[in-house]
Amino acid sequence: MIKNIFNWIKQHQLAAFFLLTFLITWGLGFSYGGFMQKGNELLFPLVSVATCGPALAGIIISAITNTEPKVGKHREFWIIFFVAMILSALVFLFQIIFSGQVEVSPMLVIFALIIVIPVAFVIGLTRSRIPAVRSYLSSLTRLRKVWVWVLLGFAIPILVMLLSMPISKIITGNLIFPGEISGFSSFSSLLPQNCNFGEYELIIIPIESSGHELSNNPLKTENIQYGSGNYPKVTMTIINTYSKSINDAVVSVLLFNDKDEIISGGLAYVDTIPANGIVEASVQVTSIGDEEPKRIEAYPALTTWTSIGD
Repeated sequence: MIKNIFNWIKQHQLAAFFLLTFLITWGLGFSYGGFMQKGNELLFPLVSVATCGPALAGIIISAITNTEPKVGKHREFWIIFFVAMILSALVFLFQIIFSGQVEVSPMLVIFALIIVIPVAFVIGLTRSRIPAVRSYLSSLTRLRKVWVWVLLGFAIPILVMLLSMPISKIITGNLIFPGEISGFSSFSSLLPQNCNFGEYELIIIPIESSGHELSNNPLKTENIQYGSGNYPKVTMTIINTYSKSINDAVVSVLLFNDKDEIISGGLAYVDTIPANGIVEASVQVTSIGDEEPKRIEAYPALTTWTSIGD
């Protein structure tokens, strides 16, 4: 059975490569979504394996189709492996520290060393004893005949990003041409990028709201809770005291530390709150690391795009 599989791989190397890549990357694809959920951080090593799927598929096929005797010593692989693991872990930790997501701890260092093992394994096999594998991965250490493609690999994403920005502005209508006048209001207060204005006018239209059935905010909040993790959020119960359903309300939250300073915040929209009913809402907030907020305030509100009733 295994011999027949190996023979098929030798005869259909390209098809086998795509098949193995699909099985590894997509087979472990559940780890990407699972890692995003709080409490599933241990799935991240599988994310690392899935990301290395194409390289691992090529290594497997190269090892199976190799016809040359083994060369070198095991020591070469292990030296490159451990050096790559340390350097990869340092890159990961630097990214974590720079983004301010979590604080460095011994457990985080151990976790970083574990998740970079697939990457270090691929790099270490550039000194594999199997000639076909070493040849397959040689472009990682020797850029002969491929240096142009390597440079294009760095340049193309940058060029695409630079070209997409003005094209997107033209399509969405956010680009202001020389001599053109564009108006903005409180409903659309975001100016185009790198736009400088010479003057602005603030127009306030007084209205009489006393006595109106919605002159007081009909939305209240309770059970406000903070949830930490990779994507921290604030959950709450929103109560609608009005006799009609409220659609597309907005809720803002502010997080305070023990010095009563604002340390984080967020905003979210609530689809429908039934008449005289309640709904559970969640607002994603900016990360504050391991710090716990001392106080949380939530502000549900009606906006110009909120609708009342069905």
